Amino acid sequence: MRPVSLVVGGALSVLLITAPCDSRMPSKDTKPHQALAGSQEALRAPDTSPGHADNTEGIEHYAHGQWDLAAHHFRRVTLADPDLAEGYFNLGLAMDKLGKPHDARAAFKKAVELAPDDQRIKDASILKQYISK
Repeated sequence: MRPVSLVVGGALSVLLITAPCDSRMPSKDTKPHQALAGSQEALRAPDTSPGHADNTEGIEHYAHGQWDLAAHHFRRVTLADPDLAEGYFNLGLAMDKLGKPHDARAAFKKAVELAPDDQRIKDASILKQYISK
């Protein structure tokens, strides 16, 4: 980048230096949402699922803290494969991180409804925090 000079009143020069700005970086004043998910990992979808590609993309965004992009892809998973419990579970994780507990609870309930015996879902600590026994 190069400096830009601005002459004011013919005698005063002010040197302005432009700096790159990454809008993906949170500001120092931003307080993170206290999500319940902690370090809970998103679940992989079977290779045969019509939502596999979106789920994989969502997992990548989730792992990088890009909750809104992750949620977008996990929603697409639930549309492409409405019977895939992993898609709803992952959507619940993203909704939790986005500070949307009602949406998270609904997604987790759907995941349990679709796969009541899946240990990865059933034993997840976040699920226990959202859904009472």
